Amino acid sequence: MSWLLGPLFVRKASLSQFHDLIIILSVQAGRAAVVAWNSGNDSNHIPYPRLPKDPSTFFVGPEYHALHHIEPLAYFGSMVRLLDWFLGTGVSLRGRRVTMTGSRGALGQALTKQLHLQGVRCIHTPRFGVDWTYGDYSYFESILANTDILILAHGSKNDDNAHKANCESHVAIIELFKKFCEGRKLGLLPEVWYIGSEAEFHGAWTKDMEGYTQSKRAFVPHAQRYYGDEFFNYRHIVPAAFTSRMGRGFMSADSAAKVALWWICTGARYVPVTYTGFAYLNFFRFRLGGLAIGSPKGTSRGASEILRIIDGGRAKLWP
Repeated sequence: MSWLLGPLFVRKASLSQFHDLIIILSVQAGRAAVVAWNSGNDSNHIPYPRLPKDPSTFFVGPEYHALHHIEPLAYFGSMVRLLDWFLGTGVSLRGRRVTMTGSRGALGQALTKQLHLQGVRCIHTPRFGVDWTYGDYSYFESILANTDILILAHGSKNDDNAHKANCESHVAIIELFKKFCEGRKLGLLPEVWYIGSEAEFHGAWTKDMEGYTQSKRAFVPHAQRYYGDEFFNYRHIVPAAFTSRMGRGFMSADSAAKVALWWICTGARYVPVTYTGFAYLNFFRFRLGGLAIGSPKGTSRGASEILRIIDGGRAKLWP
């Protein structure tokens, strides 16, 4: 088409415009020659011995463009990522191998359904009490070596084991997975998805929720560290209350899973699944490290007085 339309425009162009066209063509021809001399490498095409983590969020760099060569059906952005945000092609799940804890829970079952719709290759579902316990994670060593996406959807609101269920076990499994991630060189970066809670922001509304809230907040410093890890992409999913065996909510687990996958497919690494807005507010605390929790009992230091007011004294945040 360009060869057909080109002569029409050239005939109508003035002499000065024709000179401009010659200059542009010369520059492009020179650029093409340089790229050919460099074996096809340019500012957006850089050979990597190992695919690095993409440092950008909005603009497209060579790290992001390399993803398109690995997965041609996604990562279409050439300068900015607006198209991928709109089309949901900022992340590709097609053909990836998933390991998910808590797969028998309401959200785990809903995520399993949505992941199959996204075309994942397989989903391993280790069962707590059968394949692993809080004191024995050896089962994971046999499956994490062949896992591309680790989803941690298990948890408990029982005060007796809340910290082990919602914090310690997640750290232990992620650290095992990280050992395998460090040795990988080919393909898309592995991923870790953690199911958090809006309780990270607003605290415990009732006394029987204090153990659960403290355990969720105890994981936040680990999550912030994993967020910047160079060997895998960490995604922090923060849902509002949804209906499950733990209790009722204003949102179904299916809806929560659909919203979470929508955000993830745009490329989001902090994933708010909310009808209250707390998850959006929690983003600033999560990314800026406004709340630092360093013990199983949920003690913290350095949080602002504003957060004290927001919590309204309902949650025991400070000693």
